[in-house]
Amino acid sequence: MASPSHTGIMRCFALLASATLAILILCGTCSCLQFSYPSFGTANEADFSFSPGAGIADGALQITPSTGDLSHRSGRVCYARETLKLWNRRGTALTSFRTEFVLNILPRNGTGEGMAFILTNNPELPRNSSGQWLGLVNSQTDGSPANRIVAVEFDTRKSGKDDHDNNHVGLDVNSVASASAYPLSNLSIVLSSGADVRVTIEYDGAALSIVAVQTYSFIYAWAGDLSQYLTDDITVGFAASTGDFTELNEIKSWNFTTLGDDADRRWRHRKKMRLLLAYLIPFAIAGSFLAFWAWRRLTRPRRLAYRNLEEMIDAQGPVRFKFRELRNATANFSSDRKLGRGGFGTVSPVAARSYRDGDGDGDDEASFGRGRQQPPMHIVDWAWRLYGEGRVQDAADAALGGEFDPAEVDRAVRLALACGHPNPRERPSMRTSVQVLVGGAEAPEPPLLKPAFVWPPFGERQEIELANVGVLFTGGGGHSSFCSLSSSFTGR
Repeated sequence: MASPSHTGIMRCFALLASATLAILILCGTCSCLQFSYPSFGTANEADFSFSPGAGIADGALQITPSTGDLSHRSGRVCYARETLKLWNRRGTALTSFRTEFVLNILPRNGTGEGMAFILTNNPELPRNSSGQWLGLVNSQTDGSPANRIVAVEFDTRKSGKDDHDNNHVGLDVNSVASASAYPLSNLSIVLSSGADVRVTIEYDGAALSIVAVQTYSFIYAWAGDLSQYLTDDITVGFAASTGDFTELNEIKSWNFTTLGDDADRRWRHRKKMRLLLAYLIPFAIAGSFLAFWAWRRLTRPRRLAYRNLEEMIDAQGPVRFKFRELRNATANFSSDRKLGRGGFGTVSPVAARSYRDGDGDGDDEASFGRGRQQPPMHIVDWAWRLYGEGRVQDAADAALGGEFDPAEVDRAVRLALACGHPNPRERPSMRTSVQVLVGGAEAPEPPLLKPAFVWPPFGERQEIELANVGVLFTGGGGHSSFCSLSSSFTGR
């Protein structure tokens, strides 16, 4: 087991690593709007606002409901962590941005109506915006400047004579009547094929452009000043709708980042910070290792002294068995491996071997209790505490209901504490223990506080001063037999 000092050093390393990670994360972020979602899961739900029926399923944003009645539905899903600032930090230019996403439109009953990428100051879904309205506007609000919405639509159904066709992209401003449209059939792309369609859109402060659909790179741009239609704090997201014909409208991935002078400046700042960290972190790690090495060197004599002390105790002490060894030797304390049973418990093969090897003498009995839930010394500590507090009677079994002889309880507890003395030479012999139990001898008078451990347990008390450890009280010479006693008070 690691020492407290070693544990402290490791904790310092963990704190250093955590602080480094936190700094890297902070330096990897900026005040501009920037996010990336390779896919979507329930852990991302708090990042978005959903209109009723919209949500996350199958690793994608479901812009309209994906279950139940799919006809005549509309929906919106918007990024909710922060908004896009219309102007740069100095207020001298419109914010530029770039967004990439993968959409998937899967027909369910025919196909219709479509979906759109939106920039808006009103993120709430308009009422009655299903069908041809694409979740952007409704019949009463279509064309109103109060809508404050600019959208790039991906239309899958021709809804009127002014609609281009059933497979086109268009740029919409406060209305579903596109300012301009481009047929995707020219590129052999079918929006409602159920296949993933990758789209890239950019705004450079002067024109909103579709720069790529799938692997086709082209410029389809709408020259426009967003400040004429939108105010600061723009919400970005997606809208979609179905009508008599239905489809699943999904966004499978989405990246967004601002561009331009502010973004470049922040990028340069992050780069400088990362370079600074690239120099500081190795020095911090090297310093920590140096401190650890110095601590190990300074504490080495003391650690070696304690190790030698442990080896001395192991060399002169009784055989130690691990619980696993005892369990294996007794077939998990099986009654089939039992050699016998005496007044103080079951005798196991391990106990018998230890006894034959000379770990006891003729006046002792070696035994192991079967099925104990905790080590006997825990019981001894508990009994010592009751004895020291003058509450010996509390050690009696509660099942007795108070029907017991207090003198017998007192005698049994005193004998148990004496037999559990940390120093074996202070324990009574088996013969003395039996005499106490039958009332033929006075009960021992154990100290009120648990005595300190002394090793080796043989003979007269001696003092040994060990370098880097201190004074160790030991015994030497003769040997006083002892017993191990475990008893419970179940009756008179």
